[in-house]
Amino acid sequence: MLLIIAHIGLFILVLIEAVVICVLYAQVIKLGRLVHEGGLSHTLVGYDMANFQALDSRNGQTITFSQLEKRHVLLLIVNSSCSTCQQLLHELQKVKLKDWLRVRRQKLVVYCQGAVRGSVKLLSEFDGCVLTLVSQSQELTNLLPVRVVPSLLEIDKSGRVVRHQYPSAVDDVLKTLYIEKDNSETIES
Repeated sequence: MLLIIAHIGLFILVLIEAVVICVLYAQVIKLGRLVHEGGLSHTLVGYDMANFQALDSRNGQTITFSQLEKRHVLLLIVNSSCSTCQQLLHELQKVKLKDWLRVRRQKLVVYCQGAVRGSVKLLSEFDGCVLTLVSQSQELTNLLPVRVVPSLLEIDKSGRVVRHQYPSAVDDVLKTLYIEKDNSETIES
C-alpha cells in the first residue's frame, strides 16, 4: 500500500514538472517571436518623421531630415557602442549597396549615435551611395519613441514611417531593400 502511494506521489510530481516545462517552453517561444519581430518595442508605423539634424560623416556638413524629403528613405539607426550595430555595419559595408539602391529616388541613410569619434570610424567604409550621418547635439532616439537599436525605418516621400523593423543581420536590411525594389518597380513602371 505504501509503495502504491509513493508511485502515485512520484507520478503527480513528474506530471507537475512536465506541465511547468511545457509552460516555460511556450513562454520561450513567445519571447523569441517577440524579439525577432520587434514586438518588445514601440512601432513607429504611421509616425511623421521628426526633422532632426545630424552631421554628414564624410564632410562634416549639417544635414536635416527636411533635405531628404521627396525621397523614399530607408533610415538605419545604430549606436556606436552597440555590438549588434557594429557587427551589422561591418557586414553591410561588405555589400555592394549601389546595386540594391538603383530604384529611383530611394536613399539609404545610416544614422549613428553615440561617441562621434567611434561613429565616424564605423561609418568610414560605406559606399558613396549611402548617406552616413552622425548625431549632432541630440540623439534621434530621444526625438523618436524608439528605444531599441538597430532600428530600420522605411519613410515614404511625405515623411511618414511606413515600415519599422529591428534588423539583427545584413539579410534583414537587404530583404527590406529588395522588397522596396520590387514594390517601387511595379509602382513606378
